[in-house]
Amino acid sequence: MPAPLLASFRPSYQRPAAPEGLALVVAAGQALEREGRHAEARTLYEAALRDGRATTPSEAAQLVRLVARTHLQESEIETARDCAIAALAIPEAAGDEAAQGHAENILAIVEWKLSNLDE
Repeated sequence: MPAPLLASFRPSYQRPAAPEGLALVVAAGQALEREGRHAEARTLYEAALRDGRATTPSEAAQLVRLVARTHLQESEIETARDCAIAALAIPEAAGDEAAQGHAENILAIVEWKLSNLDE
């Protein structure tokens, strides 16, 4: 698991007030992705992880999944895999089955890209 991604998630009692909501960050990041600006989108998602806009483990997992997707789009498959594994660990620890399912989907896409069809 990529330690920097997990280390950047802070419990809610340690978070500063977020100037923008997570939905705005995700919408802006996805717009950047549609324009092919994957690195910029990833920077936005990672900043949201660091500054506390993700207020639940589910939201943190969502941002890490989005980071994984940007790496996938840039054919950085191993990095995408590391992020997908981290995105799966977060909801597993929190007991969030819905977020866990989303993370399993992105991990499956990564494994498919790596030709690990039995994973």
